[in-house]
Amino acid sequence: MDGGDPDATDVHDTSEAGPNSVLSGTWRFPRPDFDLSALPRYECGAGLRATLPAPHSPTGHHLCEMGGWIYATVNGSVGRYRGTDGRRELLTEVDRADGYVDHGASVVCRRSDLVVAVSQRTPKSSAIVEFTDPTGPGVVRWVRVTEPRPEWATGIYEHVATESLMAWTYQYNGGPLQLWVAGPHGEAPRVLVTSPSQFYPTASGSTLVFEYRDVLHRWSPGMAAPERVTPEINSWQWSPWLDGDRLVWLDGRHGRGSRDRRDNPEVYFKDLRTGETRRLTHDPPERPVGQVDPTISGDWVAWSDFRDAATPNPSTSFSDRMDLYAFNLRTGREHRLVSEQQTSLPRILGGRVAFACTIPRPVGYGQLFLVPLPRE
Repeated sequence: MDGGDPDATDVHDTSEAGPNSVLSGTWRFPRPDFDLSALPRYECGAGLRATLPAPHSPTGHHLCEMGGWIYATVNGSVGRYRGTDGRRELLTEVDRADGYVDHGASVVCRRSDLVVAVSQRTPKSSAIVEFTDPTGPGVVRWVRVTEPRPEWATGIYEHVATESLMAWTYQYNGGPLQLWVAGPHGEAPRVLVTSPSQFYPTASGSTLVFEYRDVLHRWSPGMAAPERVTPEINSWQWSPWLDGDRLVWLDGRHGRGSRDRRDNPEVYFKDLRTGETRRLTHDPPERPVGQVDPTISGDWVAWSDFRDAATPNPSTSFSDRMDLYAFNLRTGREHRLVSEQQTSLPRILGGRVAFACTIPRPVGYGQLFLVPLPRE
């Protein structure tokens, strides 16, 4: 596998470092003076009111829970919500009129710390920062400074972290995407593979799973190279989510789609320890249906489903109706949690599913909601 040239991204220029710069070795959440409670909280179906209002769509794979707070990435900004008292805070700036932020970020939770991917405007830089206390300074574990050319695509696009590893996708000056891996605190960072397309990494424990060359691969520290998750199948696979040894993803083996045009994707499950594989959704070829954003926690799997949409099999990841579904692996029962809405990016947090719900125009943006899982 081609790991690329890590030194090609190692561009350091600290001459323009300003206050709270990632180049100093530490970084704080700016905590701007922006009152989240001033934003309207809309409803998503009967009785579901937004927990975290947002001017943009929350990113579900950068949504997590730690210390009683739910953290959500909101198009370059990080907000958090505390259920005990309903408190809502914005930790980084919202988008400015020119589409940039001085301190954009996305967040991943571990048991006792946060791992944050930070993008700074001045100087244009990207960093991985680790926080044990979100109110204090975090430690910069990896940083790159890049040429200040906005027409060049540069930055961190996806990142994951566990107690055993960190991984992130980085692009430099419009070049190929690089999947970086490192120890749990950023030790020995290196490029694992490069690709012209996104990796969609997910990690749990010491295992990293990602899309590479249109199929899923797995890697753990100590492995010489990644290996395929399903070597017996050559269908396109994407959107993985891993919890322990349990993996879910979208699989194109029952359609005629491609990377650029999806067709009848199905939700699949595999136990990486035992090898057990199950197809969780069953849409006949004569009536293909799309699903997006599968996620798993314990026995529960959740995803957004297009089966009742006017356009049930779109070539993209969006349709006019996207109901939220859950499936229990132990009982084999499927449940519809939210109907007649446009849900996306679910994330299972304990006995609840957090998800984004698109509010119809004239609002035209998503907000973060919580819905309980059924009692089985």
